[in-house]
Amino acid sequence: MKRIVFSFLALIGANYSFAQEKDSLLILADKLAPESQNIAASRLVVDALQSMHYKKVTINDSVSTHAFDRFLKGIDFTRSYFLASDIQKFESMRFLIDDSLRAGKNGFPYLVYNTYLRSMASRMAKIRLVLKDTFNFALIEEIEPDRENAAWFSTSKELDDFWRKRLKHEALSLVLSGKSGVEANETILKRYENYRKTILKTKTEDIYQSYINAITSCIDPHTDYMSPRAAEDFKINMSQSLEGIGATLTTEGDFTKIRELVKGGPADRSKLLGVGDKITAVAQGTEGDFVDVVGWRIDDVVQLIRGKKDTWVKLQIITSTAVASDPPKIVNILRDKVKLEEQTAKGKIDTVIQNKKSYKVGVITLPIFYSNFNGSRPGDQDYSSTTSDIKKILEGFNKSKVDAVLVDLRNNTGGSLTEAISLTGLFITSGPTVQIRQADGSVDVESDKDARIYYTGPLVVMVNRISASASEIFASAIQDYGRGVIVGEQTYGKGTVQNMLDMNRMMLTEKPIGQIKITRAKFYRINGESTQHRGVVPDIIFPSLFDAREFGESSEPFALEYDQIQPAKYNLYSKLEAPIQKLQKNHEERMKKNIDYKLLVDQIEFYKAERAKKSFTLNAEIAKIEKSEREKRDLARVNEKRVASGLPILSAEEEKPKEDKSDFVYEEGKAILIDLLKNNSKRLENSVIIGM
Repeated sequence: MKRIVFSFLALIGANYSFAQEKDSLLILADKLAPESQNIAASRLVVDALQSMHYKKVTINDSVSTHAFDRFLKGIDFTRSYFLASDIQKFESMRFLIDDSLRAGKNGFPYLVYNTYLRSMASRMAKIRLVLKDTFNFALIEEIEPDRENAAWFSTSKELDDFWRKRLKHEALSLVLSGKSGVEANETILKRYENYRKTILKTKTEDIYQSYINAITSCIDPHTDYMSPRAAEDFKINMSQSLEGIGATLTTEGDFTKIRELVKGGPADRSKLLGVGDKITAVAQGTEGDFVDVVGWRIDDVVQLIRGKKDTWVKLQIITSTAVASDPPKIVNILRDKVKLEEQTAKGKIDTVIQNKKSYKVGVITLPIFYSNFNGSRPGDQDYSSTTSDIKKILEGFNKSKVDAVLVDLRNNTGGSLTEAISLTGLFITSGPTVQIRQADGSVDVESDKDARIYYTGPLVVMVNRISASASEIFASAIQDYGRGVIVGEQTYGKGTVQNMLDMNRMMLTEKPIGQIKITRAKFYRINGESTQHRGVVPDIIFPSLFDAREFGESSEPFALEYDQIQPAKYNLYSKLEAPIQKLQKNHEERMKKNIDYKLLVDQIEFYKAERAKKSFTLNAEIAKIEKSEREKRDLARVNEKRVASGLPILSAEEEKPKEDKSDFVYEEGKAILIDLLKNNSKRLENSVIIGM
């Protein structure tokens, strides 16, 4: 499933009679209508996209039909509210969205949404009727829950049967986790009552924002519109971003998903949450009752999670690696302020023993490319930036006479472009580091102009699928220069630059009309290749739990494509093709004997097979057998690792130990670095080492 940031499948409610419920939803439908300021906003969006976007965009029938489909997907992601007859009524607008935008006519999204409200009113009544009785889990039947690309149901009878199975599937999951049938139904009913409550909070500008973002997302995934309220909330959230659990959230269908963990934040330090995890329920304190948040608006979920420092929040999550039948996981996070010092570069020296010989490896861990954390000016004594901090670390490494250096950029989502450029300069004499192509076709070459080198020895840079933007610029420059070896997973592939435009300043209107973030430029490596879409492909690749079709720029259907421009003029430091072939061979030999590597590959294959499943049982006995098989498989994995470590195997009755957090990829990265040292032990010639 792809990320749909403009989803409105967010319902949440209270105990109302059906008549009150229906009246409330219909009253809301009567109120929701286009606002006068949206006329100017629509025309301005068209003008901005066509005149300012990096692509030569024309808002035409092609954009219109894609926007039509994406807007409907945002409203009814599972195709479980609208019937085919509803869609047929909307079809007259499929190729007219572009024309209506230019004319300032914005009635279409409200027609769609108000139809959705009426369908919801009817559906809520039927949900309550179905949940009055517990389900018969002895029947042999299945459900295909993923309806993102399914046909719309033709009849109400077909839709009702799908909803019965959907509710039964939710109930079975709760029963397998220990709830009784009655308790399961009560939980599900509360969930949908809560759904309704959130829907009743919908404002006119929410629908308009969703509509415009259905259009901008057809241009590229990083161009989007923020309504006046959303823009104001963004400012507030930014000012409060250093409090809470330290996680950036997004929406995927009915779920709130973790898009990024703030380095140094409580969630990151806990090691209990990961990028891609979905939050299904939130509780206050370690003993509080869970509030189901499936389908909630993202701002309401944020309000539940956010809280005072030193208070606990309990989250129920579906991990990014879970399969459909896995039970949710419960984690406790202690709220705290994000400690900025935790985001700064850290250096340490590890001793690596290979073939009875000892090596000193300097390790730099960089969570983000930062600049000026302390609010001071460059040159001030307490000025802190990526480059200045790593200079000091390298000076220490040089004094300690380390044999090699490893830079760990895993999970580094980017940050300051300037710092990525200057950090590259610490490892080369001088020369280009990145090319930036503007919307008008002109290319700016950003270069390091400082001829000094702070470290000249063997270098490995570690990356993974989450490494993005500035991380990709640094890693690609090191790779293109032949300055070091890149190890890990193919990176995210975010190679575009966005600018935020205040639409009020552009229109000089009194009524606020919001802001638009628009893609204005594109990054290119010094060899002429784009980092967009493709990212950086490591010299030595590790398998990844992240499926490129589900996570990363390549998962976005309208992402800008990979392409090439003329390479910049630069000199290779060394040709690493031959050494890399030797490194690859040694790596493969080690991995044949590495139990963690084997288990990772097995786990990836298992997840692929599970995610390929289209249907799931609604029979309790079959579901229990499947659950038992998964538990046996998990125990076998644990015991395989224990046997390899010389530990006794565990029985099914024994409590499994806490998950092993050992980082075999990191250990292998150091082993590859030692191989590089042996194959290429010479330091760079004609260079000046600072800090010796």
